Amino acid sequence: MFYHYFQENPMKKLAVYVSDRLPEVVIGDPGRFRQIITNLVGNSIKFTRDKGHVFVSVHLADEVRSPLDVRDAVLKQGLELVQDTSSIVYDSLSGFPVVNRWKSWEKFTKSSCIDSKVEPEIIRLLVTVEDTGVGIPEDAQSRIFTPFVQADSSTSRNYGGTGIGLSISKCLVDLMDGEIGFVSKCGIGSTFSFTVSFRKGESTSLDTKWQPYDAAVLEVPGGRALVIDERSVRAEVNKYHLQRLGITADIVPSLKTACAYLSSGHCNSIPADLPI
Repeated sequence: MFYHYFQENPMKKLAVYVSDRLPEVVIGDPGRFRQIITNLVGNSIKFTRDKGHVFVSVHLADEVRSPLDVRDAVLKQGLELVQDTSSIVYDSLSGFPVVNRWKSWEKFTKSSCIDSKVEPEIIRLLVTVEDTGVGIPEDAQSRIFTPFVQADSSTSRNYGGTGIGLSISKCLVDLMDGEIGFVSKCGIGSTFSFTVSFRKGESTSLDTKWQPYDAAVLEVPGGRALVIDERSVRAEVNKYHLQRLGITADIVPSLKTACAYLSSGHCNSIPADLPI
């Protein structure tokens, strides 16, 4: 449903990014987890109008304990983005301004409660859903998790819905020993974040019959690609999906840099039939 909606709206982008620090397999309640994400992403898509993006990212809660210790490229880019407002075109997924995602989880208290020495198999995930939608008015932000309550009387008229999705999401997050929060600004958009606890699983438990790779991709000799993109977060997202396909990718910010990269001898490692 989400993919189809964004296919019909080419000015909108829907993207997912998962930190490489996450275990390949986690054990928990997939039904509750799926419902929370469905509710949040569904809302973001509904309130993101003609252009912009919805961006879902998943990290370990430990990754955001201190901004000074951030190593993940997407997290770091998000931190730098809100500190630089000098550019007309923002270094976000779609080039539109976004709210400070860090403020969506700044009041969480459970993020660092898990003692890895006492419970080494338990991890806490942080899921963030960022959009460039209409945003939530300040006077309505205190009641958005209340059942059947929407921002104002025009919300259901213009966008539909019953106002129960966020309250259900909060209940499910509570049941999964997590927290949920958000930051929003009218005309800019909203970012919702939540944490949940999972247990680490073994990769051997994966269904070996499921094959995530496209046959055409597997035929690419060398499995390497060059991502050319001036927006670092979009480049990192593309790199992530290429890596999921088993393709090693490098990133350069411009065609000029790409030419220098290729002339330095790297071109021999990139297949000629793989789009750059």
